[in-house]
Amino acid sequence: MDWTDLRLIAATAGGLLIAFLLSTANTMKARLASVSAGLFFAVFFTEPLIQWAELSLSIWQYAVAGLLAMSGDRLARRIMTLIDTMHPPIGGGRS
Repeated sequence: MDWTDLRLIAATAGGLLIAFLLSTANTMKARLASVSAGLFFAVFFTEPLIQWAELSLSIWQYAVAGLLAMSGDRLARRIMTLIDTMHPPIGGGRS
């Protein structure tokens, strides 16, 4: 992927703006964390997701980058919830 492509940057920035504006977080710090998660997913997972789904990179990269930017916070929360439910607590489960 070419991150100097203005359309790709615009799609990602648009997704991040929507994520920021629609965030349910109450504090600016939480909203920035949400946007950071979206940026992380857009940058590092757009190309692998397109390859996994066997889509054409030249057609789908903008849509997938924008969607990952918008939903990165929710994806990170889902992954952490899955990790939390799959592994028993450290220390044998005693509090």
